[in-house]
Amino acid sequence: MPQTTVVEIVLAVVTVLALSLALLAHLRLRRLTRDLLLARSSDSEQSIVESVASQVRQVQALGQELEQMQQSLATVRRDVAAALRHVSVVRFDAFGDMGGRLSFSAALLDDNGDGILLTTIHGHTESRMYVKSVSHRKAEGRLSAEELEAINTASPIG
Repeated sequence: MPQTTVVEIVLAVVTVLALSLALLAHLRLRRLTRDLLLARSSDSEQSIVESVASQVRQVQALGQELEQMQQSLATVRRDVAAALRHVSVVRFDAFGDMGGRLSFSAALLDDNGDGILLTTIHGHTESRMYVKSVSHRKAEGRLSAEELEAINTASPIG
């Protein structure tokens, strides 16, 4: 085989390899371009870097918003725990000759068992109301059976 024929064959092989590599590079570039277009937001002409930076800013803003909501939730939980939301009313007849259970004891307590105890004694000619403070499910002074029942019934479980 003459020397020029071998050189021509080698050049032909190198040319085919070069064309194959160029075709593969072109196909890879088209796929990357398609992926880049998919990564861009459809309503703007932002680059992928700008789109990612925008998404990072949005995530940071959401993180700050979540932190504020957690702080607000903690405040609401403290407020709810301090609210007088455990209520019990016990009706009774204060005097044997009166019916209708017009007298009552009402306990209004928060989650700690703190609050007030209202007792109204209804008689023939008058009614009297007494208010006692309650701390940790214990009221000041002596308590009637109805007052104890009101506190125990209104007390939060736990």
